[in-house]
Amino acid sequence: MLVFGSALAQSAAPTEGMSAQRFQVQRTLFVDESGRLDFESVRTQDFKPFNPLERLAIGDKVAWLRLHIEQANGADAPLLMQLIPPHLGNVSVYSPSGTGQWRERSLTPQDFISKTELGAAGQGEDFYLRIHSRHNAAVIAFVGSKEELNLHDKKMAVMTTIISTLALVFFLVMLWRTFHHFSLLNALICSLLVLSQIQHWLTSGLAITLLDLSLAVIMGLATPIIIANVAIAGGIFTVFLTTLFSEQGWLRWMWLWSIFQLGMVVYAFFEPSAASNLSMLAWRCGPPIFFAFLLTAAIRDPRTLRQLSNKVAFGVLSLSSAMFVAVSWKSGGVLGGHAVELTSDLFIQNVLSRTVPLLVIMGLATWFYERLKANQLHVIQNELQLSQESLDLESKRLERQRKFTAMLAHELKNPLAVSHLALSGIKARIGQDDPLQQRSAAIEQSLQEIDAIIDRCSEMDGFEQGQLPMRIGAFTLNDLMAALKATHRSDRIYILVQGITSETVLVSDMHYLKIIFSNLLTNALKYSPPDTLVELAVQAVQRDGQAPMVSFCVSNEVGEAGTPSPDLAFERFYRAESARNQSGAGLGLWLSQSLAHALGTEVVMQIQSQKISFTLVLPCK
Repeated sequence: MLVFGSALAQSAAPTEGMSAQRFQVQRTLFVDESGRLDFESVRTQDFKPFNPLERLAIGDKVAWLRLHIEQANGADAPLLMQLIPPHLGNVSVYSPSGTGQWRERSLTPQDFISKTELGAAGQGEDFYLRIHSRHNAAVIAFVGSKEELNLHDKKMAVMTTIISTLALVFFLVMLWRTFHHFSLLNALICSLLVLSQIQHWLTSGLAITLLDLSLAVIMGLATPIIIANVAIAGGIFTVFLTTLFSEQGWLRWMWLWSIFQLGMVVYAFFEPSAASNLSMLAWRCGPPIFFAFLLTAAIRDPRTLRQLSNKVAFGVLSLSSAMFVAVSWKSGGVLGGHAVELTSDLFIQNVLSRTVPLLVIMGLATWFYERLKANQLHVIQNELQLSQESLDLESKRLERQRKFTAMLAHELKNPLAVSHLALSGIKARIGQDDPLQQRSAAIEQSLQEIDAIIDRCSEMDGFEQGQLPMRIGAFTLNDLMAALKATHRSDRIYILVQGITSETVLVSDMHYLKIIFSNLLTNALKYSPPDTLVELAVQAVQRDGQAPMVSFCVSNEVGEAGTPSPDLAFERFYRAESARNQSGAGLGLWLSQSLAHALGTEVVMQIQSQKISFTLVLPCK
């Protein structure tokens, strides 16, 4: 790149001994919205000064550029013009003739990349350019003698060499970083570096002279590439901001701006003028909105800015967003005037002032982004270490609780067994009609209830701590019914089997089901009137498109304790106020539902009139 720039600069240098002619030209512009005015009508219109360095809304319109010769030292020298960018479209030149008439000449694609001779120029004369383009573009027409334009080419060659070399070096560095440590920010920066150079080569004509691309291709790519650069720049800002304020999830809405711009990229291939107008409108509104989001995030989350690196990153973001606000408002005419006298130095200064700070900002963004990620990783590692320590403490606490529960259950079981033996001896020595027989029965019932509470607490603790593993196996319905009858010998339990044989095979955990139905039957016996039956109904359930199922329904009449709250019945330790006089820990229904969920089903409670039922559905073969 350096050798190419040096050679180009030397070839463009003015020939020694040739005196450069100095022309001073005033450039003014008139935009024909209708596109129907003829040349004579246009000459009477009000031409206004404009900023030739900014993209103008001239797409699908006719723009007239007037070149007024204010000073011409050496009027016999021909006046030359170099017109960029080369994607303007159809351009015609109107130049005065000696007879008072105007000569019209259409520029060819070759005229866009070479020096067009306008003719002899005298002081006070005017030249007109009629520009009809589908694209919004800057209207940059360098006018002067051959020596002046050669000097301009030399400066442009040096500037292009500097910019392309810096961009290439930075791109290689970022590409290496992307391959070794991929991140969305690095990928976006690489894309922006490539597309920004493509944009520069397209709009400066280098794509035609060096790459031999056709003008039609350049005109089709220029506007989408420009809009894509704007979209990627917004994406870089969004990535950086959402990383800095990672806890502010609402900042992700900023991605909509870049998504909208990417939509305009696609639209620009079909309607470049309309897409460019919408993109420019979003470009004027976007940076102020980004700046407002940045300040709002800082106000809502000031803790993020406690670290020095985060403060510096916030400062870089603030300066960048403020700079983009100024650039976007200036290009939209919100700030400053448009009357700018075009010179080579001004054009080069404008390009460098946009390119070099952009490279610096991207470099700082990459560095601070890595610092932010490192800080966040350090915070996450600290939080993970604290969580691990808390988990170790909790594991030790649960282990101590498990041992305590097992020890307590064991210690309570021994006195309960002794009490049962003593009570059995007492009952054996008293007669059936002795009044103490009723008291001994009440004592036996109390001992059984205490024993049941201890069993449920042990089962709950074992289930929560993984001491009650699930063992899925196949067994018959008869096996399950026999196990339930062995544990519940009450004459009040009535089993009804309908539409299914006792040899039907169930695939589930036998132990889990015994605990579930044991709790449901115990609750039904406890909370139903003493002289009523508890029904366990087993029947086949056939649903469309599903495998055969078996329904188990435990139902009983509502006793004095009433019915539990449907919303709280399966909560741990829940007991209705009216059931406080009954023994229990409020664990039976919770444990049954938890085990049912582990089996992939659930217990459904239904209350109808004075009857309450709990239904469990299981698959069968």
